[in-house]
Amino acid sequence: MVPAPYLIKLITAKTKRFKLLSNQGRNIFYKKDPIRPWFKVLEGMGEFTKIRYGRIPHDKLGQQQEPIWIYRNHQFFDGVGGFVDVLRELDIPYDSTNIPSTSHDSKSSWWPFVRAIPKLIFAKRQRLDFLPPILSSNQSLAESLAIAEAPEAVAWHVFSESKTSDIVKQSKLLGVTVNTLLIHTLDQTIRESLKDKQDVTTWMLPINLRGLVSMQKETMNHSSCINIQINSGDSFDDTHKTIYSAIEKKQHWLNWKGYIAGRWISKKQKRKLLIKDKAMSQWNIGCFSNLGVWDSDKKLNALDTWYFTPPVLECQRIGVGCITFQNKLSLTMQLHPLLSVSPKVARSWISDWVKRINISISK
Repeated sequence: MVPAPYLIKLITAKTKRFKLLSNQGRNIFYKKDPIRPWFKVLEGMGEFTKIRYGRIPHDKLGQQQEPIWIYRNHQFFDGVGGFVDVLRELDIPYDSTNIPSTSHDSKSSWWPFVRAIPKLIFAKRQRLDFLPPILSSNQSLAESLAIAEAPEAVAWHVFSESKTSDIVKQSKLLGVTVNTLLIHTLDQTIRESLKDKQDVTTWMLPINLRGLVSMQKETMNHSSCINIQINSGDSFDDTHKTIYSAIEKKQHWLNWKGYIAGRWISKKQKRKLLIKDKAMSQWNIGCFSNLGVWDSDKKLNALDTWYFTPPVLECQRIGVGCITFQNKLSLTMQLHPLLSVSPKVARSWISDWVKRINISISK
């Protein structure tokens, strides 16, 4: 989340400490996690900031049962790091060299952040309204009751190995990534529940910076993000170009440096920014996170089915996670209580999303 009203003052005061030029491609080491303070404040405001992982043991596959849910606090882990920690806790050794790293080799820079300051301060933030029976409350988190419990509205789905392979193949035929195919069909699904289906939707996509930044622990927060806007009539190719345009513009470095700039903002100021909805340049409809491909050669003695989804927040009320473990892609969705507390809503959206994915790969 990127602070706004205090940024010009901070940039002026700390200019000497900022490196406004590229780091020439070096892997930057950080002693302190710049993201943790934001989640600490959010947790103090009543948000449930833990990352959700789900496991169905291999001997239970095929049975209609809910996954065993396991949580990791986003204060100490990102999605990738949390999953590594979960595997190791279950005595499933996961070598450090196999932890996914960034596929986007771009140099660190403060310039995208500096150039974005006017937008961060003066941006108009708009929330999207949903049709009934989706609860779309405009009540702020500060006015609501404490929420710090795992969301009840959660749903999941796993594709077979053959269906996962079909999704990968179709993405290549379309000339886009699997991520593009997934988020495009996801957006089409959620859009059907908006009051105005022509609304422009904004999604937050985490970007793994491992390989470009380092922390004291490999499982700590190494993820920044980009924010993409999707129009109602966009094609797969349009969505693909939107994603890579944001990366080319180094939006992930913009947000990462924003986290770092937040070090000079007090907890009270962070809370104020969050309450007034000024901590980000726009209100996201949700977060879409894909942990990538894990153990495709099945070397791990862990034939379980795994699920994952990022936490949901008042400022992004839909959390969607994907992970491909041992060649099976799984989808998980959870909804913030201020959007819906009904598992039926999440199940309906997951079901429609899966149908749209299947239609897209059958063409």
